[in-house]
Amino acid sequence: MELEYLETIIFTEIKQGDSMVALDKNIDYEYYIKLMNDYLTKIEKPEFYGEKFINIFIFGVPRSGTTLLYQVLAYCLDVGYINNLIARFWNAPHIGISLSKALNIPREVSFKSSLGRTPLISDPHEFGYFWTKHFKLKHSNTKDVSVDDFERDKIDWIELKKDILLINYFFNKHCIFKNVGTGLFVKEIASVLNQSVFVYIERDPFDNAVSLLKAREEFYGDRRKWWSLKPREYHLLKDKSPEEQVVGQVYYLRKEFENSIKDCDRVIKITYEELCENPMEIVEI
Repeated sequence: MELEYLETIIFTEIKQGDSMVALDKNIDYEYYIKLMNDYLTKIEKPEFYGEKFINIFIFGVPRSGTTLLYQVLAYCLDVGYINNLIARFWNAPHIGISLSKALNIPREVSFKSSLGRTPLISDPHEFGYFWTKHFKLKHSNTKDVSVDDFERDKIDWIELKKDILLINYFFNKHCIFKNVGTGLFVKEIASVLNQSVFVYIERDPFDNAVSLLKAREEFYGDRRKWWSLKPREYHLLKDKSPEEQVVGQVYYLRKEFENSIKDCDRVIKITYEELCENPMEIVEI
């Protein structure tokens, strides 16, 4: 009965075509999707050892343009990407990819988003649960995550590599991913994926901070409530004004990313302003 209910939810979304109704968190929906993923962990995954394809990882401070960049590259490049259907299979992405192909989900990108969430079933998805699992996040409240909440010493980088290669081989092409967490582990990912490339997007700090304030208002209706990734220095910011907090959030997270990419020669840095002015020039880099 539980799996029948889950199937009904998934295929209702698929039939609606134009948009995904269940983008907002729904307790029933999330519960049954989690049940499915728990079951899928019992199914043995095929393993691929050769690194045949390039993987591109997009990251940046929240509200710096990562979603737009993800959409542009997914639309313009012949790459695999996690769409809103595949994302429901975070414990078995190869099954999600196979299902997406079997249902002929089109490579359609809406170029619309709300706080990183995209409306079409074919739109790129951040794949948050997949990265949360692999990066050993201590809790699942993704809107209240700190840099210190990742249990670095417990991360199995070989297991992550296997899952990325699995995604590559089921797409049979290069792939692109977007998640703020990948920016915290550039050296580690680069060490296990020799053909990985990292795209770090930055935005004017003032505009980035203003956008973070607007995100607080949109998500909570209250700019005093923290939204998205907290830097290590959160303790220095928690009693400040909302305006000071978002400025500090941008400053300290940029500092964190700069440290993560230090001495890595596979990082491409671009700006949100460059992306808006000439997206095709960015695609051609």
